[in-house]
Amino acid sequence: GALGAGCEGRAAAARHLLRASDSAAFIERHLWRPGDEGLLRRYREGHAGIAAFAEDYAYLIFGLLELLQATGDARWLRWALELQQWQDRLFHDEARGGWYSTTGDDPSVLVRTREQYDGAEPSATSVSALNVQLLAALTGDARWRGRAESALRSMRDRLEHEGRAVPLMAVALQHWLHEPVQLVIVGRPDAAAAQALW
Repeated sequence: GALGAGCEGRAAAARHLLRASDSAAFIERHLWRPGDEGLLRRYREGHAGIAAFAEDYAYLIFGLLELLQATGDARWLRWALELQQWQDRLFHDEARGGWYSTTGDDPSVLVRTREQYDGAEPSATSVSALNVQLLAALTGDARWRGRAESALRSMRDRLEHEGRAVPLMAVALQHWLHEPVQLVIVGRPDAAAAQALW
């Protein structure tokens, strides 16, 4: 009984992981234009369009980092790094830290805002503060840690006085205050012992 349930659970997890990988590959193939447009946010009947917002980049990077940790496939880290560079170039608030919601290129948008509330959908700044901390831990590149620090500083008052409004930023702060735990599995990927540990 229990052994069978464990096998079913592993099979279901493998199916979900395959779907997640397929979804990421679809987005990369159909909604990613690294040469000129960057990430697009809409795809229908073979046509992609509408430039992505900061939240689109942040959520996709988060998903890719989760996929990296679940699969060990460095492909997802490479793409997450590339996306983060695009997000920073298009949306990062160099003066105050954090990320604007839009690029500021649209003349019809009169005020360039930064979302400072984690509602049903967390803000791009909160998600990105987590993303860049993980990128720093995975790559050893201090630039990402600096981005996280500036984002946390930009939300200091909200964290101190309205913490319930920014729960994911509070998680980012918790990650900032504690060293990440790293688990390394060494062995041939196809070896039974390595598979069992994985």
